Amino acid sequence: LSRKGESPTMALLPHRGRGFPLRHILQTAPHHFRSGAGRKSYDTAHMATLFDVGALIYFAISIFWRGSVCSWNENISSYRGALGPKYEEVFRLFLLGQKPLTENIAIVASVQLAGENPDFCLFPARSSVRIEGNRLRGHSFVVLGVNFRMMISDGITPLVRSTGHQIFFDEWDYWESKMHADFQKLRNESVLKGKLSKAS
Repeated sequence: LSRKGESPTMALLPHRGRGFPLRHILQTAPHHFRSGAGRKSYDTAHMATLFDVGALIYFAISIFWRGSVCSWNENISSYRGALGPKYEEVFRLFLLGQKPLTENIAIVASVQLAGENPDFCLFPARSSVRIEGNRLRGHSFVVLGVNFRMMISDGITPLVRSTGHQIFFDEWDYWESKMHADFQKLRNESVLKGKLSKAS
């Protein structure tokens, strides 16, 4: 898992002393089109000439699989079993190199391209994703300025087949996102108790 996914992916993410390589690549790359939400999307074929896009797929699949088959710790288990037995096995065989991913699986890596980089990680969770105007149930996690979103749906099989890719790239502005607004609301509504209330 480390050699095929984590190490090459971490080399593209923010690190003190080397900046944010993936952000720099997208900032200097020609964008492919603008999505319905106005975000720039990027040509995966062009990205594949600049870095190993397969490593990001492997990394994302490994995170979703691990989150579904085990809990990250005893307090975080809401995602446990989210993939279901069928796709837990599909992902396991992919990670072992025994079978390719089925064509009804696609990942979108949305990268923070402007402003301060959100320096945090979020565990895998169920989510929804809009693809070509259609809202699909999906899965997501965030790591250091990249929001990985995954869809499993027969409706995206034509897109995967026509492009030949199972990962796509677009821009993301966390600070203007609903995720940030929800965090701010939660923070404002939270009531500190015990020692935390005395320390604030």
